[in-house]
This record gives sequence, structure tokens and C-alpha cells, in this order.
Amino acid sequence: MKRIIQYSAIICCLFVINNSFSQTTEQLVKAYLYQSADRLNLTEDDLNEWKIYHSYEGDKSKITHVYGVQMYKGLEISNTDFNLHIVEGNEVLKFQSNFISNLISKTTNTPTAPKLSSVEAINTIAGLLKLRITEEVSVLNTPVGTDQKQLLSSGGISVDAIPAKLMYFLDKDDQLKLVWDISIHELDGQNWWNLKLDADSGTILEKKNWVAECKFHEHDNVAHFPMPEEAYFSMEKEKSESASNMLMGTYNVYAMPIESPNHGGRTSEVNPDNFLASPFGWHDFTFTQGNNVDAYEDGDNSGFRPNGGGSYTFNFPVTFPWSAGTQSESAAISNLFYWNNIIHDVVYQYGFTEASGNFQEDNYGRGGAGALASDYVNARGQVGLLCNAFFGTPPDGSNPTMSMFVGNCGGVNRDGCYDNPVIAHEYGHGISNRLVGGPSNVGCLSNNEQMGEGWSDWYGLMLTMESTHNGTDSRGIGTWLFGQAANGPGIRAYPYSTDMTVDPRTYDSIIGTGGPHPLGSVWAAMLWEVTWELINIHGFDTDFYNGTGGNNIALHLVTEGLKLTSCSPGFVDGRDAILLADQMIYGGANQCAIWKAFAKRGLGVGASQGSTANRNDGVEAYDVPVACCPTNLNITTDVPSFTVDHQEASNIIIASNTAV
Repeated sequence: MKRIIQYSAIICCLFVINNSFSQTTEQLVKAYLYQSADRLNLTEDDLNEWKIYHSYEGDKSKITHVYGVQMYKGLEISNTDFNLHIVEGNEVLKFQSNFISNLISKTTNTPTAPKLSSVEAINTIAGLLKLRITEEVSVLNTPVGTDQKQLLSSGGISVDAIPAKLMYFLDKDDQLKLVWDISIHELDGQNWWNLKLDADSGTILEKKNWVAECKFHEHDNVAHFPMPEEAYFSMEKEKSESASNMLMGTYNVYAMPIESPNHGGRTSEVNPDNFLASPFGWHDFTFTQGNNVDAYEDGDNSGFRPNGGGSYTFNFPVTFPWSAGTQSESAAISNLFYWNNIIHDVVYQYGFTEASGNFQEDNYGRGGAGALASDYVNARGQVGLLCNAFFGTPPDGSNPTMSMFVGNCGGVNRDGCYDNPVIAHEYGHGISNRLVGGPSNVGCLSNNEQMGEGWSDWYGLMLTMESTHNGTDSRGIGTWLFGQAANGPGIRAYPYSTDMTVDPRTYDSIIGTGGPHPLGSVWAAMLWEVTWELINIHGFDTDFYNGTGGNNIALHLVTEGLKLTSCSPGFVDGRDAILLADQMIYGGANQCAIWKAFAKRGLGVGASQGSTANRNDGVEAYDVPVACCPTNLNITTDVPSFTVDHQEASNIIIASNTAV
């Protein structure tokens, strides 16, 4: 059917709420929900209970990001999150809701009190997951609130104390169940389960893994060795005796933007910490632990951290290849520490700050989980012989875990602590999990068409870009880890390149794929196109922190776009969020470049993602807005319709049959 298409790069309604400058954020949300109830198919009862659990203003965009959840009888309802993005206090820029409609009809047999205690729930889960409890599980604090929020001892099955709280969950029979929400971080670090256990029947209704497993090829794995208690006492003593360390430290590392030992030599980096992101420096100790990361060996010498002494000089010899006798632990962990801090400081400039849920021990009063929380990265190096890497992301206020292995992936032992794009890839999982859906809702990227692996590959590529690179170059991920040459193809189906003969992936390429990596790499290919379109216009800037090049603009747009991406997203959601970010940060100056890049890979205006729970029902398209079209193209209007309240007739989209 032929249609006239109204277009806005925002692709959503700017909803103005009268007199909202004098209203609180909660009043704004309430007003918007009630005025939109019919459109959202929600009754007054559905809107009776909800709460905001996180709200912050973006530094660059000045968008206030609000995240909340629907409730029933004082308890959160799982998977009913909403996010609202407000401009200048009175305009709703974007709204996404998973509220349950006609909620009361789904509560016929809903209990209000649990049959199972929290301790019984953990014992039940341990049995179902075949985890052996070696210590009696006990409640460590007095349960707080209607949800009985509490911490329980690890029982010998979890790295951390086990958090538990009551909430509701809509089961497959469309009935609301009372559940225990429990998180267990398995001792080997490879699984961090967030579970919803029916508090009546003891059945697991939902199981999500907070660990993103970037699995390649597996080899024998060594056991996890926890740090001895006496080591912590020694650390605290050293910390208390250390002097001020702002802008202090020298690191002999494969420094940004060097990809790996195959791509360049080590250099001595003096005071590389960024004052805005790390105002008190990288170190709380003279070894590799500080406000942003604690980097340590966690294999056969678990708990080892190289010590830079009073001058904070981390200059240690390195020997290749890795072997049990030549582990070069100090050099490897120093590189791991340096790169975790570098990533923290760079992405801070583009909006991954304390308020949005970044990884820090002390938030310096800048927002986020606050002084009582601790969420610096536990970066574990040389964990064992395994062609793999992990990143576990709990909600804001709890420590994430990065696990880097020594992988015999290409016939030779290669230490993952030197594959810098892989380190950035793992850290990227933390960025996307904290930003999509808000920092307290890290389970948003568990649907079938989510693009987590793609964002991670992209961050790895971005932080290792050099001025000599071209878009048509072949860029592989994991070349060092897999024993490939510097220009090797990497570990994805194709290396990344804007040359379609090198990397032919389009939106249709996700159809029939299995696992997150083949899907995510298609998204990364699209983001790579966007990046190079922007570089072609604005140039490349070697200043990763304050530059104005296309690479800096891309970092702004993708990072802000994560905040604007709906929970359980698909590719179209991700595309529209980046377009919206450009509207808000750069006034829409880059709309045509962004559309051209996405359309080249089949994510043009007429593309449809279908259900984000199904990667096989999308439809690709190569059309762009008429304002971005060359005048000599054939025209059709047989594309889906977007409607926006306040559009001008001159913004009608004309679709092209010709790929850009």
C-alpha cells in the first residue's frame, strides 16, 4: 500500500506537559502516564502503583533520564520497567513502558506472603543449579521494607554475599506470582545468576546471567583462588601509609591506541590519568588497585598485584610466548590496570559518569549509588588456560568482574591481558548493561535481538583507532589472542570494514544466526559505518578525550544513544536512539550521515525489526529521508509509516530503491 510518510529524526512524540517547570520529576511522570493511558492501553488501576528508581541529567545532552517500575501492593513487578527522557523539564522526548495492562485481572490467586523464607529459597536454588552449599546460609542483616530486602551469607556457593528481596513476576500463564529475587555469583566467576524463584512452589520462573561470556575455544581451566584474608590486612596497611597520588604514575604498557604486541611496542606513559574522570588519580595503593579498578592475577598466584613503589612506576619485563615459567605477571597486570583506567577515563568524557552508573569506589558526590556502595571493576588476569573472556555486570553499587584468560586459541599461548580491544570489549559489556534501561536494571540485554556484543566490539575498535587507519581497512577483533598477524581476520565471520567486499554484512545477515556474537557483529558493522561517515565529514582527532573529530562525535552519539535505547531492544531501536542523540547533542547536524550509514547496511527508513524477541522476522531496507537523497534516484513511497505530532509537510520521506 502506498503511504505518505511524515518524518522526524526523533521518531517519537515530543509531549509537552503544561506548567511542568514547577513540577517534580515524579509529578511529570505521573502527569505523562495518566494523559497517555489510553494510548498505552492502561487502566487507572494499572497506574495506581509505580516508582522511580533512578533519575539523572546527561552532561552533554541535558536530557533528564528517568527509570522506574510498575508495582503491586508495595512490591516491584519484574520486567515492567519504564524509561522517560525529558528535555528542559517540560517535554517528554521519548517514553518506553513494559507496564502490564489490566493488572488486576492477573492477580486472582496472587499471594501476599511467601511460603519459603529467603534462606529456604537459596537452598532450593542451590539444589536446582547443582551448587554444593558448604556453609550454612544465614541472614546477615535485618530485612528492610515491604520487599524484605536483605543480604545473606554466601553459603560457599557465591563470591559475594547473596542479595534477596520479594517482588512479583508475571508467569507464562499470565498470572502474577510472588517471587524471591536472588543473585548468586558462582565461585569461578563464569556465571552470575539473577533468578526469580516462586516463593510458593520453589520453581525458578526466570534465570538471567549477568556475565557476558565471550566464548571462543575452550581449554583446561585452573581453579579460582580467593585472596587470603591476610593479604587484605596488608593492603589496608599500605593504603594508610601511602601519600597523595593525584596525577601520579608511570606505566610501561601497550598504550592507547595500540591494539596488542603485534601492533606496536610498549611505551612509558607518565601520568596518563584524566583529572575530570579521576580527580584523585588511579591509585589508592602503590600497587594496581584504585578507585576505578582492582587488577590482580587470579590463576596460580591468585591475589598477586604488581607494586610500583613510592614513585608509582610500573616498569616490568615481558617475555613471549606465555608459559608456566614465563608468565610476566607484573607486566600483564600493569597493562590490564592501565587499560581499565583508560577506558573509564575516556568514556567518562562521553557520558558514562557516576550519575549514569559507571564503575568507581568513590563517586565524589557526583551521583550514582553513593558513598556506601562499591563498584570499581575487579579485573582478574591470567585466570587460567581458556580461550575466553568474561564480564559480569551487577546493578549500580556492586562490583563488576572482568576475567581475562590465557588462551591457546591459535596454537600458541597468548595472554588476554595484552589484547587491548578484547579488554575494551569486555568493559563495553559493563557500559551497555548499565546504560540501556538504567544502571539499576542490568538485565535489559537478554532478549534475542539485543546488540550487546556489537556495542562491545565497537568500543574495542574505537579505542584502538589510529590516524593512519582508513574505513576500508580490515580490522579484526581478537587477532592477538588467536595468534594471528596484526592484519589478521579476527574472530568474527568477517573483519570490520566499510568495504562491502571485505565485510558484506547487512540487517538480513542476522536471520538464522545463533548466539549473541554473529548477531552483535552485524550491529558493530553498522556502527563502524556510522563512525566512518562521521570521520569523512569531520575528520579524525587523535585526542580521545576532548577532540572534535568524527570519532569523538561517534563516541558521543553511541554512548548517549545507549541511554535512549529501550529495554530489550532491536536494531531499529538502536538506530533511532543514535538519531535522537544527534538531535539533542548536535542539533541534528549529522542526520544524513547517520541515515546513509545505516541504510548502506539495510537499516534504512523502511526497515522493520518485528519482535525484538525474534531475530528472524526483521525486514531490511535501503531508503533514506528525501532530504538526504541524491536527486537522480528513482522514487517510491511503499514504506512503513512513522507519525509525529508536530511535523512540517516538507519533511515527507521519499524512499529509494537504490542502496546508499
